[in-house]
Amino acid sequence: MKTLSNFQLPPPEQWQDFELLCRDLWRAIWSDPNTKKNGRSGQDQHGVDVYGRPNLGSDWAGIQCKKKNIYADKTITEK
Repeated sequence: MKTLSNFQLPPPEQWQDFELLCRDLWRAIWSDPNTKKNGRSGQDQHGVDVYGRPNLGSDWAGIQCKKKNIYADKTITEK
């Protein structure tokens, strides 16, 4: 039986589209319409691709967009 946990969408052709998808996703999760992508291509981002304020609070949060293939023998680490 197909469930969301074993369903994989094909990746976007360009990494910029993936970052936009991540920004839109976290904008909704955080309920922060001001969530933004961090910097421009080539700029040092210190690992932060998207940032915002969850629930419009005073604390900032940031995420890094990573490509992860569910069929590869790789894991995403905190580092």
